[in-house]
Amino acid sequence: MNLDETGSSWAQDHCEVLILHSLIPRIVRYTDANLLFKLHPVVDKSYQATFIDHLLEKSWTQLHAIDDLFLYKFNPSAKQTIPGKYKFLTHLNVGRAVARRQPQLVTSTTLPFDGNKFNFNKIKPQELLFKVSRDDSDCPVAHIIINNSPIEYCSSLMVIDPEKCLPQRLTSSSLQMAIEFCALGQYYRLGFNSLGAEASVNHCHWHVYHQRDYLYLQSVSVVSESNPIFTDFPLPGFMFEITSASMIPQVVFKVMRLVDHVYTHDDQAYNLFITRNESNDSIRVFIWIRKASFGLKNQFKFNPAFLELSGFFNLNNVLLMIEDDNVGCDKTC
Repeated sequence: MNLDETGSSWAQDHCEVLILHSLIPRIVRYTDANLLFKLHPVVDKSYQATFIDHLLEKSWTQLHAIDDLFLYKFNPSAKQTIPGKYKFLTHLNVGRAVARRQPQLVTSTTLPFDGNKFNFNKIKPQELLFKVSRDDSDCPVAHIIINNSPIEYCSSLMVIDPEKCLPQRLTSSSLQMAIEFCALGQYYRLGFNSLGAEASVNHCHWHVYHQRDYLYLQSVSVVSESNPIFTDFPLPGFMFEITSASMIPQVVFKVMRLVDHVYTHDDQAYNLFITRNESNDSIRVFIWIRKASFGLKNQFKFNPAFLELSGFFNLNNVLLMIEDDNVGCDKTC
């Protein structure tokens, strides 16, 4: 793994954990040898942090401490797990409802990119954390930038080749990069919302964040390998499991077949979620196909996106959190 275009090695730079953000962000280059599909605990069930873990956490926390860069500060103490079978995770995040950028008007799942509207080529230069790409000149380059309306610790956005101005539509290369990014670290989860499925910016991007909390989807089972549907969850969908780098192309192919099918229907959209399984020996890719929702989002209403479908709820009202807790998860499902 190389950290920049001059060829410095991972081993050489691994000790330089503190990132001086005044430097031009470097490109992290990786190969299959850097992908971890099975994590091995070392002490007290903890895992050895990878370079990506250090890089993203240190650079993100440095910027999070700077005033006026984030629209609000992430508060980790506002999380709780709802009792019940599914153990939904909730986070009181009022700032996301009142301070975040106004979502764009979506009228179709196939809207072209519009350079006159907000896109990730218009961010402040200091919002860029670093870039990441395979060690291959033909592969896309992802810009890892802060999510200035954070949903979780290290909440960031992975923007694929931003200068190409791709709309918010899943591509096989962006899906592969998202899976591989998950495999480069330990506790990173990724999500994708299509247009019509709560995407707020029409510029190809994934959400990336650090989360150690257990989610029910980490242990849910599918009907069979030939029928990869999970039903033991309030929101059923498709799930594909990956245990080695060699499996990534076939999973990408299967997911893209589902996505391509969505675009044959004007009223369908989709969400994706990527996480490690409960035993940390595989990576899981979930996809939900849903009825598309168009128009401006009311940020004070419940707008289920990939985050909520995964079992993690960012709530904008303390009363909602109390009510869910009192009612109980099994009844609210």
